[in-house]
Amino acid sequence: MARIPSGARAILLVSGLAFILGNCGVMRSCSALTPPATPPEAALQGHRNEAELQAYTEFAAVMSDALLKPAHRRAVGAAGLAVAALLLFASGTLVVGRRTGPWWLAQAALANLAWTVGDCVSFGAALRAHPELDRAYLRYAEAAGQLPPEAAAELARGGPGFGGIALLLYAAVSGVFALAYAFLVWRVRRPDVAEVLAARPAP
Repeated sequence: MARIPSGARAILLVSGLAFILGNCGVMRSCSALTPPATPPEAALQGHRNEAELQAYTEFAAVMSDALLKPAHRRAVGAAGLAVAALLLFASGTLVVGRRTGPWWLAQAALANLAWTVGDCVSFGAALRAHPELDRAYLRYAEAAGQLPPEAAAELARGGPGFGGIALLLYAAVSGVFALAYAFLVWRVRRPDVAEVLAARPAP
């Protein structure tokens, strides 16, 4: 049986990965534009008492204000949809064997890489501009019995609050996406990919 060229395998890999990352980009961008749906009846099912529900509602409202109201978050969300769509288009150009596919995919991956950095900076700026988010989370954690009062007092004195932990987690996820985009740029520019596409007859 004939051995599949490494360039052909690479095309399948990067086009599939680009398609997955493009869809993930659409979902991440929509989260920056759409408030979470929290119907009262659904929220009541997950909370044991009225005080916990009220603390949760206040925390969710502060979180929504912090991440959805700033103009830069809405701009980042709109830009994310555009670069995610570009990545999906670039994936399609490789699937159909366009010789310009590697160029399109490299540009789309670089655009998404730049967007990921900007999104992380925007997320951190939104959290930094709302220090009340930490206090709202502490009230909710105490009402839910997830945080002893002495631990809440220690966090309130300057320990790592909700905003700092959320930013670290968000930066870690963004770093994984950034590495994936960098891999796409590196792999699609390898000579074996161009050789496979050049060997195909022009449409």
